[in-house]
Amino acid sequence: PAKAGEAFQQSIDRYPHGALADASLLQLAIQAYRKKDYGRARFFLNRLRAEFPESIHQVDQAYWRGATELAEGDLNAAAEAFKQATKASPEHRLMPASHYFAGETFRRQGRFPEAVSNYQQVTASWPDSEWADDALFGLIRVGLRQADYSLVDDSMEVDKVIERIFVRCLSRKPTDRELKDLLTTISEQPDKEGSLQDVFWAVLNSREFVFNH
Repeated sequence: PAKAGEAFQQSIDRYPHGALADASLLQLAIQAYRKKDYGRARFFLNRLRAEFPESIHQVDQAYWRGATELAEGDLNAAAEAFKQATKASPEHRLMPASHYFAGETFRRQGRFPEAVSNYQQVTASWPDSEWADDALFGLIRVGLRQADYSLVDDSMEVDKVIERIFVRCLSRKPTDRELKDLLTTISEQPDKEGSLQDVFWAVLNSREFVFNH
């Protein structure tokens, strides 16, 4: 990585407006981000944004700018960047991640309708992506916050919601006994939303969750 970084930097120094300058700036920004050198990452991303506005890497630039601002806690700047990234073609490889992190940023800001819209975009458009489960979990968290479990896809059965909660919190599916007991308990309650909320908090407060985290 160090030698690659030197090569990217040399490419920019020798050919600041060359054909590979924009790609080199992006790679330098990504390397800096992964080293948690967010100031340096922002420097390269701002250069890419300003010097190569027509670059094919502008979606990547917006995504990594959002990631950088989110890492540093600037939610307003992160939201602006992720919103820009989500305007790209749905076929772009970063679209699922861009919508998911846009949802996360809006949720942390308390902008729940916008968070829900982005989470649902992921679950509807990219259900098989690596971000789909995280987006569903985001919907669950917003639902718990707003006491509105209708945010979870109505077509999803209760056992599937329980399974997602276990996988997301404990990195495993519930055992047959756990699932049977929980389904029995929920079926006996008139308030399904409240019962699912109880399941979520029970898992979070379990010894297994505390031990794993």
